[in-house]
Amino acid sequence: ITKGVQARARREGYAVFIADSDEDPELELRLVTNLAKQVDGLILASPRAPDAELLAVLGSKPVVLLNRKVQSLPAVVVSNRDGVEQALGHLRALGHKKIAYGAGPAHSWSASLRLYFVREIAARYPELEVIELGHFRPYVSGGLQVADLAVASGATALLAYNDLMALGVLERLRQRKIEVPGQLSVIGFDGISLATLISPALTTVQIPLRDFGQRAVDFLVTRLSSPGASQQDQELPVE
Repeated sequence: ITKGVQARARREGYAVFIADSDEDPELELRLVTNLAKQVDGLILASPRAPDAELLAVLGSKPVVLLNRKVQSLPAVVVSNRDGVEQALGHLRALGHKKIAYGAGPAHSWSASLRLYFVREIAARYPELEVIELGHFRPYVSGGLQVADLAVASGATALLAYNDLMALGVLERLRQRKIEVPGQLSVIGFDGISLATLISPALTTVQIPLRDFGQRAVDFLVTRLSSPGASQQDQELPVE
C-alpha cells in the first residue's frame, strides 16, 4: 500500500511523510495531530482511534481513509463481503462442512466487518457449521494460537482474518506435523507477497494492495484541487 501511495504521489508532485502507530490508538492520534500541521492532506490506513476522537484531531484537514469508514469522511475500502463469500464458497466446493474462523482484533473495523459477513453468509447454508475461535492479534503470533484451537474444534478448514495470522497457523501446524491441506485447509486474507513464498503456498483472498494506495492518493489530490467537489466512497474488488 505504501509503495502505491509513494509512486502515485511522486507522479502528482507530492512528497510523502510516513508514520507508523503500530495500531496504538493514542499514538495514532498524536501522530495525526503533529502531521496535520505539516502536510496538505492525510491518508490514514486502517486507523484504530474512535470516530469522535479522530474527527476532533482532523478538524478541517483534507483526509482519505483506507480500510475504514468514519461518518462522512471519504474512504477507499475493499469488498469484504465478496472476499468472505469467495473464501467460504471455495471451502464448500472442496467439501468442507465444518469451518473454523479466526477473527482479528475486536476494535478493528475490518475485523468486525469480516466477522459479520462470515456469520451472514454461513447462515445461508444449513449444512455449513462455522466455529468462531475468538479475536486475535493480526500477526503470526495470533495464528499460532488459532491453529491449536482450530485443531481442537474438529474443523477441517480454517479461514484466518489475514495472511499474517494464516502464516502463523501454517507454522504451528508444521510443528505439530499436521498436513496442509491434507488434514486441514487454510485460507488467509490480503494477498501479501510472502503468501507465495512458503510451501505449500497460501490460498488467500487477494486485495489489490498497490492499487489501494494509488486510489487513495487520487482521491486526496482531487479533494485538494477541488475542495467542494462531491466524491463517493470507492470499493475495490477482491479475488
